[in-house]
Amino acid sequence: IKISATLFTEGFKIWLPKLLVEVGAAASNGEGRRLISQGGVRYNGEVISDPKAEVVVEGDEILQVGKRKIYRLEVI
Repeated sequence: IKISATLFTEGFKIWLPKLLVEVGAAASNGEGRRLISQGGVRYNGEVISDPKAEVVVEGDEILQVGKRKIYRLEVI
């Protein structure tokens, strides 16, 4: 999935629920927060359970939502 660099704050950080919405894994920020708090989101193989988490996207990161939704992130 290609992500526009304009979505990020300084240092290519993005709020994880917003990232889930941008890649199409969640319909809203609220759904994204729920997925994260239930332990259904992995970022580079690490389970993220804090809905307030920000992640750094530099390119070639793997975002997994549930068992079947897997995304390779790329910044354009």
